Amino acid sequence: MSKMLILLILPLGLFAQEKHDYNWMLGYGTNSPQNLFGGTQISFNSDPIEVSFFNVPFYLFSHAGMSDKDGNLLFYSNGCQVANREHQIMPNGDGINPGPTHDSNCKSGYPTWQGNLMLPWPASDNKYFYFHMRKSGDAIKDDLLYSVIDMDLAGGMGDVGAIKNQQVIDDSLSDILTAVRHGNGRDWWVLVPKNYHGGNSYYRLLLNPNGISGPYVQPPVGENQSYKDWSGQAAFSPDGSWYARANPHNELHLFRFDRCTGLLSQPRKLTLPDPDLYACGVAFSPNSQRLYVTTGLMLFQYDLTKPNVEATRVLVGEYDGFDVTGFATTFFQMMLAPNGKIYMTGTSGVNVMHTIHNPDALGLACDFRQHDLVLPARIMWQVPNFPHFRLYDLSGSPCDTLGINGSVATGESEREKEMQVVLWPNPAQESCTVELSGGEGIREGRWALYGSTGQEILAGVWPAGQRTFRLDFSGQARGVYAFVIWAGSGQVVVKELIVM
Repeated sequence: MSKMLILLILPLGLFAQEKHDYNWMLGYGTNSPQNLFGGTQISFNSDPIEVSFFNVPFYLFSHAGMSDKDGNLLFYSNGCQVANREHQIMPNGDGINPGPTHDSNCKSGYPTWQGNLMLPWPASDNKYFYFHMRKSGDAIKDDLLYSVIDMDLAGGMGDVGAIKNQQVIDDSLSDILTAVRHGNGRDWWVLVPKNYHGGNSYYRLLLNPNGISGPYVQPPVGENQSYKDWSGQAAFSPDGSWYARANPHNELHLFRFDRCTGLLSQPRKLTLPDPDLYACGVAFSPNSQRLYVTTGLMLFQYDLTKPNVEATRVLVGEYDGFDVTGFATTFFQMMLAPNGKIYMTGTSGVNVMHTIHNPDALGLACDFRQHDLVLPARIMWQVPNFPHFRLYDLSGSPCDTLGINGSVATGESEREKEMQVVLWPNPAQESCTVELSGGEGIREGRWALYGSTGQEILAGVWPAGQRTFRLDFSGQARGVYAFVIWAGSGQVVVKELIVM
């Protein structure tokens, strides 16, 4: 019998968490809701999530946004302009990425795949660094600029201010811009690969209270990437230990990442067995043990707990032919959301997103549903580009020197707030006791028991304040099951149950 791994999803929605990614801004720049054009805001401040229409001020092609630590929208940008929370262009918010590409493309959004990224500045609660990639007009030449957005200006509505369009890397770069928190729990690593010649070298920047340190160049690691790196995506795992990048021309590349040094290691190339491969997205599960990759028509899952990762590849989704007014809802970029689900865009500008509802689970139990989230307007092909904000210090590492031990915002330890779940006896024959401990008090939630193929066997409500209950599964076949609790606080815990 193959043994299912015990999965623990980090608590979601705790007060100490940083909710900078709680608003996703998407959409086309022409506002005509009856024709499915305009803006879509997805808010993760409630359960279920709230999806609403807004009048978008510009096309949101490659884009990024920022909310405050409490989940209130602050601003967003498409690489050409910056809009405030009232969807108005900020003072000094025009003219991002100046040059020929800006002049010829900004009516429909700046043409990068993953070229915008926003991070809170560790030195200030109200200043944010906006990293944006600029195309020179040469097909293989992208450089990296940054601007600083100051929320103390313009009556609290924000202003791009005097630090704007500052070049920080002048080279040919791949426009797959990502970031991950440093192991000290405060600073940020910003990572971007070189392109074409030296396509297996990587630039890294360190954002700290003093500003930006670097750039530093990592010597070549892994296979060289060709200049044809479009239609792809890169991502860090939520725990910061993995980095993956994929595109149709170079396939999938996976690395280990050191949050202390900012260096990649243990490179491996994974093939993508799709003869019609034409668009790639990558995302990791909340527990950092599963990697998902799209190929346009297919969705694959890899199990990162096994030594031979490529041998674990399983097909968990294949395009079902659905379209929206003639536009195919095929598969493209993905992003892990604050609610623990992974959302995926299409390649044709449609008003639906696909959802992986249980991405920690193996195989089809991940519960991938196509055109699952219906939106009030069409969206472009890219997801908003966010790092994993609820990652803090790397406990026990040489760089864990600041005594942060949890959230930068409050100093509270996330580990102390986790709800613990015990099933006993386990293995069991007909029933077992489920016992809860820890957490911030037991709120009303729900639970379910899943079979090995992902089907729901039993389900119920967990009453507020209750610490134990008896789970009766008499009559069920022998095997390995998954017991899942969705706590009222937003935390999700998955435990293995063996029925003898």
